[in-house]
Amino acid sequence: MEVVIAIILSAVLYMQGLQYLGNSQPKTQGAGALAGPKTVGLVAGVGALALAGLAIFRPLNVLTKSEPEAIATATFVLAIYAALVAAVGLWDFDPRGLGWYSGFAALSMLGQIYSTSVVAYTLAGIIEGIVLFVAFGVVFLYLALRMESLRALTAWVLLIGAAVLWVLVGLVLGKTSGLLS
Repeated sequence: MEVVIAIILSAVLYMQGLQYLGNSQPKTQGAGALAGPKTVGLVAGVGALALAGLAIFRPLNVLTKSEPEAIATATFVLAIYAALVAAVGLWDFDPRGLGWYSGFAALSMLGQIYSTSVVAYTLAGIIEGIVLFVAFGVVFLYLALRMESLRALTAWVLLIGAAVLWVLVGLVLGKTSGLLS
């Protein structure tokens, strides 16, 4: 189940990073962002629905080593994050709310790091928790505290974080030893 969650969330983070990266570059002759806000909102909205479905119906409990309730809670936190990204992109909601929620999501990732390191040890879960903690923390600084100088850094952290999640998914699907045991 964690693999499916990582795939969905990495798509949301990647699109959000592309949007911020495109907005950080000077616009020449009407060139816009690399990913427009409506596209990012659409991808995030689909991701939010998929994550919410995973959190509510928990169809893949047999595929997880962690406690199903802990995974469902973390998935619900991530679904709300994706829904807020969609709201900002599709309906021009204030991005500051997304920033404040990113702070909460970053703190909840500390719980995931603890859970996957103490309760049910998985190296993949620890790496995923650290990547998401850093990504959400930078989004919090950029959007909630309005640190405009962090726009490019936020974009690159989101893009690199999405790439790390993709590599992690590939390693888990390739059954690399040590990641899940």
